[in-house]
Amino acid sequence: MGRMNHALKLATLFLGPVAVLTAAGKGASGQVPRSPAVGGEIATPVEITMNTVNSDVQCGPPRARLPARDPLDLRVINRSEFPIMFVAPQFFKASQHIESAGFVMDLVKGGFLVAPKSTVRVLLRTPAPGEYYFSCFQPNSIPNPASSGFLIVVPAAT
Repeated sequence: MGRMNHALKLATLFLGPVAVLTAAGKGASGQVPRSPAVGGEIATPVEITMNTVNSDVQCGPPRARLPARDPLDLRVINRSEFPIMFVAPQFFKASQHIESAGFVMDLVKGGFLVAPKSTVRVLLRTPAPGEYYFSCFQPNSIPNPASSGFLIVVPAAT
């Protein structure tokens, strides 16, 4: 019970800044924000969505293809009423972090907590080609196959 209270307190700390950033990112017209440019290159937007169905976390898509060593605008969208962790330890370890805001990265887990009904954006340069495991789960829970997948980094087209 103490861990759950700690998780809820953590989620509350994240909720305010994330909600402000999410509302600011949508703009007055409600348009989806454009992907930022990094050194003249436009970052490829990729979305991972999280939700809960009958208290089970679902995360998708189960396989996301990404170009190798390119700027990436990773958007992790939590559509549930609960805070959910997004972890991809090897992916984040191998990537070059450029910019992020509205959350704290948990370096031990290689991920971050996404507040309920919010979006977290991370701007990074993708790692070398390979398959990188990711998982979504409620704090203090164990991931399952429906809440896990792979970020598949492929060589750039020539």
